[in-house]
This record gives sequence, C-alpha cells and structure tokens, in this order.
Amino acid sequence: FTSLKEELDEIGIDVKEFTDIIVTHYHIDHIGLVPILKKESSASFRISDVESMFKQMGGLKWYISTLLKVFKENGVPAKLLEDLKKYYSGFEMIKAFEEVEVDGTIGDGDRFEIDDKVLEFIWTPGHTPGHMCIYESEGKLLFAGDHLLPVITPHVTLFDYRTNPLKDYINSLEKIEHMDVTKVLPGHGTIYTDHRKRINDLRRHHEKRIEEILDVLRGRKLTAYEVAQHISWRVEYSSWDEFPTFQKYLAIGETLAHLKFLEEEGFIKRIRENEVFFFKCI
Repeated sequence: FTSLKEELDEIGIDVKEFTDIIVTHYHIDHIGLVPILKKESSASFRISDVESMFKQMGGLKWYISTLLKVFKENGVPAKLLEDLKKYYSGFEMIKAFEEVEVDGTIGDGDRFEIDDKVLEFIWTPGHTPGHMCIYESEGKLLFAGDHLLPVITPHVTLFDYRTNPLKDYINSLEKIEHMDVTKVLPGHGTIYTDHRKRINDLRRHHEKRIEEILDVLRGRKLTAYEVAQHISWRVEYSSWDEFPTFQKYLAIGETLAHLKFLEEEGFIKRIRENEVFFFKCI
C-alpha cells in the first residue's frame, strides 16, 4: 500500500479521492489491497457478477475444499495434499478481502463512465470463471488483467468438474482477438502492442501442450498427477521431485484443465477405478 500511495502522490492523486474500486478477478495479487483501499476511501467496491457468486458460495474455504477433493481423486499423494493445506492457510489477505462488502457487480458488456471516458467490461473466463477485461474505446486501450500477459502464459486450472476452463479461455481469446486494440495494459509485465500476435502465441502454446499430453497418454492409462510429471514444463528444476509445492499445484491444475478439454472434445476418456480417475486415449 505504501508503494502504491507514493506512486499516486507523484501524479497528484489521493487515495481518499477514490470513487470506485474494481478488480478484474478473484486472485490474491489483484485483490489483496482492497480492504485497505476501502478503509482509506469512501469508494464503492465492485467485482464481476460471476466472481461475486464465487464469493457467496464460500470463497477461499469452498475453493480449497473443492480443489483438494479433485486433486485427491486425480492421484495426488496425501503428503502433497497436506502441504497444499498448509500453503493456503497463509492467505490471510484473502480472508480479509472476503469480509469486505461488495457494493455492486459488473456484467459482460456493462459500461462505466469516468469524466469523458467510457470503460466497457468484457467477460473473459478462463484464468478465473469471472475474469473481466476493460476496454477504453477512444484510446483503444485494453486493461487485460491476467487474460493476456506479455511473456508468461496465464494460468488456466481446473478445480471443479462442472467447468471446462481451457475451452472458456480459448473462446475468450477469440472474443478479444477481433477487437481494435492499440495498447494492452496487462496485470503483470509491461505495456505492449499487437494483441493478435500474442493471442496466436498463446493459442499455439495450448495446442502444443495438448499434443504433448496425447503423446504421454498414447498406449497408457495414467492419472492426472502422473501425466503432469511427464510434461515438459518451462521451469528451472531438473525433476518433478524438485518442484516446490506451489509449482506442483500449478502444474496439476493446468494438466487437469487440458485433460478436461481433451475429454469433452472426444480425444480421451476418463475412467474411475478405486475412487481415482485415470485417463486414456480413445
């Protein structure tokens, strides 16, 4: 908060003058300051209607219990599940955020006027179920949150069998691809141009990941946890055993998202044996 305040001071903006606090999605690095900003100002706090529903369903507590159940059913060892429980117990800022009252929600296509500017909200599920991008048409600016990052691939994970986050993400890329965008302002990294090139890069990344998973499964029956260990992740570790807990969490979630996509597209099938899911090519 101190760093943010210092930078706002440089451009002559006082936190107390805030009228609205709007977050693109429900992740700790995007919502952590909400309780403080809300306390320091009289601003209204808004999130997407989908993320609001997630908050009402139980938020972090519900998410963790659902995630751990899915992970267990997909072959994740008990030791790693325990480590994940310890990891998530430290998210005190999310707990504080969940106590903040939501003053209003935002839906796909909603518009928000600030002086002579109009911001349009675009629902782009994938990175989270309720992720929103914000478009300013006069300057052709896209506030992309974590939907389009300039260097790294946005994390797309599955924590609920009723969802197909990778399909949602690919559809959301197409939704943004046709827009007239001059500059992309991402949630992480530097401002960049040519959003269509970046979308093509991201699309190719997921196509290659899909091909790799199909190669891993060819002639074998594996759990999602086992598949994750055979994928060539771009990380600085020589083996799966060296992956920190958080990296394993990311890898397993992304593997599950790709497996769900492949299952629904008819390339693989899911088999339940002794309360554990296995995947094999059709």
